[in-house]
Amino acid sequence: MTGARASAPIARIGPYEIVGTIGRGGMAEVLLARVAGADGFSREVVIKRVLPELAHEREFIDMFRDEARITAQLRHGNIAQVLDFRHDDGQYYLLLEYVDGPSLARILDDANARKTPLPHAVVAFVLSEVARALDYAHRKRDESGATLGVIHRDVSPSNVLVSRDGEVKLTDFGIARASSRLVNTAAGSIKGKIGYMAPEALLGEATTRSDLFSLGIVGFELVAGHLPFAAPTNEARMFRVITETAAHLSEIVPDVPIALADVVARLLAKDAAERPARAVEVAEALSALVASSPEPVQEVLAARALAVPRASAPTSPAAQRPDERPTRAGSRVSTRRRAAVIVESSPTMRALLRSAVTPTLTAIEVESSDAAIAELAESPVALVIAQQVLAGGKSGLDLCRSLRANPANARVTFVLAVFAVTPAIEQDAREAGVSVVLAKSDPQALVRAVRELVEDFA
Repeated sequence: MTGARASAPIARIGPYEIVGTIGRGGMAEVLLARVAGADGFSREVVIKRVLPELAHEREFIDMFRDEARITAQLRHGNIAQVLDFRHDDGQYYLLLEYVDGPSLARILDDANARKTPLPHAVVAFVLSEVARALDYAHRKRDESGATLGVIHRDVSPSNVLVSRDGEVKLTDFGIARASSRLVNTAAGSIKGKIGYMAPEALLGEATTRSDLFSLGIVGFELVAGHLPFAAPTNEARMFRVITETAAHLSEIVPDVPIALADVVARLLAKDAAERPARAVEVAEALSALVASSPEPVQEVLAARALAVPRASAPTSPAAQRPDERPTRAGSRVSTRRRAAVIVESSPTMRALLRSAVTPTLTAIEVESSDAAIAELAESPVALVIAQQVLAGGKSGLDLCRSLRANPANARVTFVLAVFAVTPAIEQDAREAGVSVVLAKSDPQALVRAVRELVEDFA
């Protein structure tokens, strides 16, 4: 882990003297610490500990244990190492390797500010090093020989550290998925940064090739200086990631080596099966470009890392890079304007549908049939989008029947989103008064169809 040398009151956690604060998140804080030994020996380490106010919450402790168990098994030169997992004085904390240098995000921001992009061979080197870390993690086996099934799920510039010697290290497996996790991710939840997530990961179906898509986003940003699916809101980003294909880098940066542009294009394939089968293929494909550099690429990268000033204070959420802010899909908007009511349990699907209906209509998101009926009674509603199975034993068909029972709702367009469209479902939908039946199995087609419907309300 990289460290900020911010001033902090002298304090200790176990045998470690706290030197400064690196950062603070919703679950844990990261501290720079020092341990002293005999004959003037001193070593800097990073402590990641559960926030004191959450120290007695079993769910957070189990998540923390997951991170320790997963990362402690990953011993690779391109992965920031977990040194220990301890419980002292009522505090759970991870002891991590201290990487003296900035994150790739800070190097990228510095390069953009100075208008001096990283040389293409250096970009190829960074991608190769991260790819080697991913390939190792994806293939890692436990003592019994079984594959751990590790998927990082948060590959982004802020989680790639660059030492002042030019070493590249992937870090923060805090939301990684492995077959041995103590805590399972809730269905429909989103883990990661939307600007760097694969289409299937946004829909809760992450695989090792989802990490490769994220790596492709990083490569695109390093070359082009911006994200391929940049947008002002999380919802708009999600829509672009799922429905659009990224431009080929050669269309944006004419002098980019075709080998690099083609590798990034393969990584960004919408169909996961069209991406490289293994991360190591990225390193192999870029090896010639790395070797072609007139200067040692690691030394060039080290110089860039040295040029970035040391952080002097923790980064607040408001100061994070726009596409690296935590996902908060599914917030409800209260309004009395003409609206589209989205009745859907999955926060991912709610966010996608919200991106399809705004700004022509205002999206009102609810999770239950009763909440939807209450909204229909209060707001001028033009469109209702409901999933097939609703909470409380009711269905989208039941909701539609309740809606049609009120003559005031006769002209409301009602969309039923089902897992698979069958003749029997279509027949039941017609009898219930459903306007359109759409399949959730193809989110791209679903969102496009909803957008076409919304155009009728413009």
